[in-house]
Amino acid sequence: MESVTEYIEKKLKLRVNRDKTQVSQGGQSSLLGFSFYRSKDKWEARIAPKSLKRIKEKIRAKMRRNDPSNAGEKIKKLEAVIEGWVNYFRIARAKKAMQTLDEMVRHRIRTGIWKQWKYPRTRIRNLRKLGVSPRNAERWGKSSWGCYRMGNHPATSTSVTNARLQRLGYVGFYNYYHWQTEYQGKLF
Repeated sequence: MESVTEYIEKKLKLRVNRDKTQVSQGGQSSLLGFSFYRSKDKWEARIAPKSLKRIKEKIRAKMRRNDPSNAGEKIKKLEAVIEGWVNYFRIARAKKAMQTLDEMVRHRIRTGIWKQWKYPRTRIRNLRKLGVSPRNAERWGKSSWGCYRMGNHPATSTSVTNARLQRLGYVGFYNYYHWQTEYQGKLF
């Protein structure tokens, strides 16, 4: 480390921050939100765990359950965050991370929708409108489970489907990441 630091400071005339500088194996280091791993014959970047933790906190802050805005408004708030975050991390191998973030967001949206329906009769009526059978709508609408638990329940996942969320404007982390990585440069 000393010889490299000396070379950078004397030959390249750059300053080295000794607090942030470290010598480590490629798989144990992180840089600018990326961590690295070896695949077959080359090193590849992935999203560092600390960065994933930070984006999850940001999602929670933007999509609080006690926020009275509807699902469409919450999705709009999240749009810029998704685009900026995916654009920054698009060089990383992050398919699974993007899918996990989408699951989290969809759960939070469904939780918010269930909470907004508030009363059993409203829940039953809305479930029926969304195509749930009368028997299941009655049973699920009168459930004593809390909003968070109902966010992953078949009542919400079969009625407030991913396709319905897309119609509300939710593009999602994975879709945006896929467009940025797969179709980059293929359109023109």
